[in-house]
Amino acid sequence: MSATIQKVIGNSVFQFVHGIVNKNELEGEKRMAINVSEQWDVVAEKMSKVTDRLGKPIDPGIFDTVVALNVLGFKTTMSCEGHANRGVAAPWIDIEPQNAARIKKQVSEVQRQKYPEGGSHPLTEEAKQLTSQIEQEQQKLLQQLISYLQQFYSDHQCEYDQIIIPAVMSTGRIRLQSIGASSNQQSEVAINLQKYQQEMIRFTNFMKNYVSR
Repeated sequence: MSATIQKVIGNSVFQFVHGIVNKNELEGEKRMAINVSEQWDVVAEKMSKVTDRLGKPIDPGIFDTVVALNVLGFKTTMSCEGHANRGVAAPWIDIEPQNAARIKKQVSEVQRQKYPEGGSHPLTEEAKQLTSQIEQEQQKLLQQLISYLQQFYSDHQCEYDQIIIPAVMSTGRIRLQSIGASSNQQSEVAINLQKYQQEMIRFTNFMKNYVSR
């Protein structure tokens, strides 16, 4: 795997993917018995009412993935089932720490108090500390996602570009998507989209089985 890929996806995720590619033994956390299957209907009902800024509901092709992640305790903020003619030609889900939105609001308020005239300014010390809180929670979230993915890939193999990774997109935001999502060649969009959707479905089924044990 190239140094460029390692730089893009981060060391923790790089080590996770590198372990899969080389078929090394995966050392995830021990699975903890959880009894949350009864939450599925409640979460599904809640997610069925979620819409984007255009009033559109969650795409049906990613709906169960969103529900499963929320049942497992993750806070999803955006998602897409993937489309060949627009956006990203692969399914993806954005996840953030539970308190990220609240802390980001605090950062904005601190900056506004310091610089009432607005515009772009360096973060104040207080704002830096608040941002650091988000980053710490983001790292915890990243490790939790990696743990589930390690368990999924411990007995499942796929093509390299199909491997689902948690990519850090910005402070407080992690995107779950296949490695090849960001470099999908136009001539292979339709084929790859189907591959990536199938892999997300497999991971979704893994999560469903996990919560129904």
